[in-house]
Amino acid sequence: MQTIFLELYLTVVLKSREKPPKALSEAFHPILEHIVQDEFRKIMVPTSIKMLKHELELALEVVCLLLKLKKLNLRKYVGDILPMVL
Repeated sequence: MQTIFLELYLTVVLKSREKPPKALSEAFHPILEHIVQDEFRKIMVPTSIKMLKHELELALEVVCLLLKLKKLNLRKYVGDILPMVL
């Protein structure tokens, strides 16, 4: 069930063509806080990288918020995500 909400988050927030309202991003906080490492790696990281490549300015704020919310070991993803920002 959580995967459905993650896909919804990706569609309406991360893949948005316009800057999503802050309230919309915040509505997903409870779900994002409970993502496990495997879901983050398989679902969130690839889409985040793709959006950073294509829509850097729009995706940057959303991805930063996502990274702040997660209490996971993110060192594994620095090499993938950081080059998209720099």
